[in-house]
Amino acid sequence: MIHIIVNPNSRSKKGAVIWEQIKALLDEKKTEYCAHITEHIGHAMEIAGSLTKDGHPVSLIVMGGDGTLNEVVSGLHLNTPVTLGYIPTGSGNDFARSMKLPADPKEALERILTPRYFRTLDCGVLTFQKNGREEQRRFVVSSGLGFDAAVCHNMAVSKAKRVLHALHLGKLVYAAIGLKQVFLLKHCDGELMVDGVKRVPLKKISFVSAHIQQYEGGGFPFAPDASCEDGLLDLCVIFGASRLKFALILIASMFRLHTRFREVEILRCRKACLKTDRERPAHADGENCGFQKELQFTCMPACIRIIAPSAAVSCKQGPHMLS
Repeated sequence: MIHIIVNPNSRSKKGAVIWEQIKALLDEKKTEYCAHITEHIGHAMEIAGSLTKDGHPVSLIVMGGDGTLNEVVSGLHLNTPVTLGYIPTGSGNDFARSMKLPADPKEALERILTPRYFRTLDCGVLTFQKNGREEQRRFVVSSGLGFDAAVCHNMAVSKAKRVLHALHLGKLVYAAIGLKQVFLLKHCDGELMVDGVKRVPLKKISFVSAHIQQYEGGGFPFAPDASCEDGLLDLCVIFGASRLKFALILIASMFRLHTRFREVEILRCRKACLKTDRERPAHADGENCGFQKELQFTCMPACIRIIAPSAAVSCKQGPHMLS
């Protein structure tokens, strides 16, 4: 039995249309499945938790964007053997881009139903404060504070998002909101403690992002050498830049040239603690984590097993669970 968690509201509600196409294919192939349609924010997390609470192996397909995948991974009981398949139907799809997963939902389904390779991925954990209590949120793409989080926060409430997606101009949403946030950018000062031994003082922070995958923000490779299987986080830190210089860095990042700027530092670690002198927006895989002054990023190595189009682990080396 395959369980499928579907976000019908992904890609400005195109997810519902795509699900009907996927459902028709599954029925045509006489695939045994159980669909779980999300109804509200956090529902995918609840469903994932319920499906994995008893410890029995689970085959699970996630259909949605990076936010839906984040909710599922955040809800999983990691002591339960889970094999994930992912059909990207979001607007940013940075996880699928980094993993080189098929963009076409039908092709993605075919790869999942007839898998050749599996990969066991790292997962990040963001620790932050919410209502006076310590909270944790997992991430499989990236987490951060500052500019990138401000863009994510703005994206979530953008009225233009649905209109532009309907016109197949979704990329313009990221560009427009990104440009707006460059002008609204508020710097902060702070410091990073890397793996408990290296202290990095920071002035005029634009943003700090911790990466499992290379891309975030709808296709910006801020961590161009990040590996999702090395047990490490790649930190992209941009500080000390004027608004104009920061805009140039963003443009350069599209061509993987941002690391040439002295205002950009790439660090690699297992754990990092960030403290700032003022609250700035924070996110995990684009999901709103409020305004924060203190964050901790941690890497959990080799904890998510996913069907992949190529690479690390052949299906000959592991059981085929999608049956």
